[in-house]
Amino acid sequence: MKVVVVSQVLGVATYRGKLKALSCLGEIEAIVPDRVEDPAGYGALLHRMPVLSFGHLQLKWFVGVGPRLTASNPDLVHIEEEPFSLSGWQAALAAHRRGIPYVFFTWQNIEKRYPWPIGAMERFVMRGASGAIAGNDEAREILLKKGFSAPIVVIPQFGVDAEVFHPNGTSPDLRRQLGLGGKFVVGYAGRLVPEKGLDMLVAAVKKMGPDVRLLLVGSGAWKPPADPFIVWTPAVESMSMPRWLRAMDVLVLPSVARPNWKEQFGRVLVEAMACGVPVVGSTSGEIPKVIADAGETFPEGDEAALLKTLSELWHRPRRRAELAGRGRKRVLAHFTHDRIATQTADFYKICLSNPRS
Repeated sequence: MKVVVVSQVLGVATYRGKLKALSCLGEIEAIVPDRVEDPAGYGALLHRMPVLSFGHLQLKWFVGVGPRLTASNPDLVHIEEEPFSLSGWQAALAAHRRGIPYVFFTWQNIEKRYPWPIGAMERFVMRGASGAIAGNDEAREILLKKGFSAPIVVIPQFGVDAEVFHPNGTSPDLRRQLGLGGKFVVGYAGRLVPEKGLDMLVAAVKKMGPDVRLLLVGSGAWKPPADPFIVWTPAVESMSMPRWLRAMDVLVLPSVARPNWKEQFGRVLVEAMACGVPVVGSTSGEIPKVIADAGETFPEGDEAALLKTLSELWHRPRRRAELAGRGRKRVLAHFTHDRIATQTADFYKICLSNPRS
């Protein structure tokens, strides 16, 4: 079984583990952007191609996909792009013209109807696909509502490398450098945007008193207020994240849904859980299903409930240790690169047994 994976995001070093795991199950090549964070260790043949951008993540175009597919001549193309994206349509069209079956990936957990030409691109991709991988249950339901009749499986796009993201103390050197000392550290890592509920998180943590600090790791349009209880660093390289996560006593993902967005997975949750950091998440989108019984959840937008949950965890170290252990076990059972790769390879076989192209 030879598969070519087309993916804009595989340039991120922490995601390469899935390709490495897949390469143990079949012959894998990948079309990725020419800017790769660290090209070593993917375990698969990388075709690094220029990407033309038209101002939006979903409006990007790989240069040379068609000729690459002709040269590689795979049994299947795995398009790790939304079906309404330009790059997704591009890869589907290239595969269709060469008679190569393809599957696509989607995170989209809010039903949307797109104007022309985006809607037409989405219909083309869905009509010709031999299967679809949905990142969450709601994305699967939306595909069914839109009339998608090929096989669908629910698999997160990427797992974590449990040998990189692992418990290893509490990063005492980093805590000392950041002036966190013996404080109770509530952490957040990810995009700094309003829909992540960061204003609410700041307000809740500030009410916990002078012995608590808020550690923010990320970049975006939202800017943290200048306050001594907040320690902020812009986004760090993906392979450096375990050190920052282990500097936290608890990680919070307080996302709040918007009319056009809700949390699709919350990857930082499984990264923190893999590092033995207890997690707290809102009820936005997929968060409760990701956490299950391995962390705490609170109603999205409910500052009082978040404050109560964090205060209880602060004063219950045994509970934090219990959740840390549960989180690590849950990641090992469901969210490692090996687990994701095995499920993905099994789905390839299902799609190849009844290809559409």
